[in-house]
Amino acid sequence: MNAQTLYYLLPELVLLATALAVVIIGLFLEGDVEPAATSAPARRVAATVAIVGTVLSFATLLLLIPSSGTPWDKLNGTFVVDHYAIFLKALLLLFAVITILMGYRATETFRPHQSEFIGLVLLATAGGMFMASAREMIELYVSLETLSIALYVMVAFNKGERRSSEAGFKYLVFGAASSAVLLYGLAILYGLTGRTNLDAVGQELARAGTASPALVLATIFIIGGFSFKIAAVPFHQWVPDVYQGAPTPVTAFIAVSSKTAGYALLIRVLTSALLPLTHQWGMYIAIVAAITMTVGNVTALSQTSVKRLLGYSSIAHAGYIMLGLLAISNPQTERLGIAALLFYLLVYGLTNLAAFAALQTAEAATGSDELTALAGLGRRSGGVALILALSVLSLTGIPPLIGFFAKVLVFIPAVQAGYSWLVLVALVNSALSAVYYLRVVRAMYLDEGRAGRPLSVGAPMAAALAVGVFALLPLAAFTGVFFERAQAAAAAVFQR
Repeated sequence: MNAQTLYYLLPELVLLATALAVVIIGLFLEGDVEPAATSAPARRVAATVAIVGTVLSFATLLLLIPSSGTPWDKLNGTFVVDHYAIFLKALLLLFAVITILMGYRATETFRPHQSEFIGLVLLATAGGMFMASAREMIELYVSLETLSIALYVMVAFNKGERRSSEAGFKYLVFGAASSAVLLYGLAILYGLTGRTNLDAVGQELARAGTASPALVLATIFIIGGFSFKIAAVPFHQWVPDVYQGAPTPVTAFIAVSSKTAGYALLIRVLTSALLPLTHQWGMYIAIVAAITMTVGNVTALSQTSVKRLLGYSSIAHAGYIMLGLLAISNPQTERLGIAALLFYLLVYGLTNLAAFAALQTAEAATGSDELTALAGLGRRSGGVALILALSVLSLTGIPPLIGFFAKVLVFIPAVQAGYSWLVLVALVNSALSAVYYLRVVRAMYLDEGRAGRPLSVGAPMAAALAVGVFALLPLAAFTGVFFERAQAAAAAVFQR
């Protein structure tokens, strides 16, 4: 590995160095039993260093934008830097900054381990960034586990809460099972082709043929393994318990970063190693998408916890996003489908972070995430209630909010690829989702709640909410600009 190769790894290296620096700073500023008086300075320094390091990582990422649009394959083709990787890494870094801002006040309950928590956010983000550039099975799996292990610890980080420990254990069990399934599928592919490079696997399958039953089994196992990260059937059962039990900033981070990184890697695999098998996995993904969005929406109808409700909503949106994958089966729609999927990830991520930031503010004041606790929120804190209302309405897909445009863009290539029936299922599910999303709005504005003081919103949380506000209306006005960047990223996926 020479200096030039390290240059291409600079965004990840900067982020890892920042994570290490944050943890070391915590060793000096936080004792074994930290008094509350020293909590704020330690938290402030750790969060500041983390945000500065993340912004610096983003700056180095911009330096890597290829002027010619030609992908840069490094480490013998195992690590690729292209518009696709840069787009997704930028999303992950943005989500990390917002998570750190959301967790600024919440980490007070983690003392004396506040800096370790922030370091884990950065470590998980670095793992996701490696996933976006992975083009080889071993690197794929190691980067996936780097992200996963950090998330396991983050979910169970609030050791004083029984639900947090229980959620961490469930997340670990489901994660280990899905990793085993994925690894078995990759092992079958390696056994059939003798290659670990994803492009080489695809070329070998195209040459040798795709009629082997073992290939069908490998495909099912690989897509099934990735289902855990994207919260899709059959590895979706962990979502409601983990979303409710984990600290709210962790829930938000899992909802957006884990899903984004999972799709980043799944797209790489489907468009390289498994591209010759589109006729086999196309219908499988279509069926999984239909089941996923239906299970998510139907189950969300009976939820009284807003975090569990958003958890089942996350499952439903995983089904919507999978519509973009189906466009790969048609050469005429493959780029449009991936571009729509990437744009959907941007919109879904920012909208969910806005929703969870508003919910965290309300939860801190009421001590509960139940729908009944939101009663009267519109009168107590109009700004927070408005952001949460706009967020859930955007997730529903109501115009002119950005969620409407994201859904339309992902539906169009699916129709063009011949999956009109699935788009019809998605439309029915979108209408169904309005039932439980509007329950949140009704609770805040129509239900009578207990009188109380206006909610306290600190500067970090206000900054996180401000980003969410931009995602709800102004982003809709710049849909064309961001979608063009998504199209450039999608084109890079198919460039060899």
